[in-house]
Amino acid sequence: MPIGDLETRIESQRTETILVSVAEELTHTSQCLRRIARGSETYTVYKRELMIGDSIANLESMIQHLQNTLRG
Repeated sequence: MPIGDLETRIESQRTETILVSVAEELTHTSQCLRRIARGSETYTVYKRELMIGDSIANLESMIQHLQNTLRG
């Protein structure tokens, strides 16, 4: 296998791994938001804001990493 093909394959695998992580974080965030919306979480407003803020920060970090990976 030519080196260029191997590099492309490795980058594709990295990108796929990052996309899977982003999808998992989005799923987790949406589940948290649904529970909060239903009122099934007994968190204080402060804890809710922290939970949502952490999820957003994680997503932003993963998106930035994905963008950097795609740019090479």
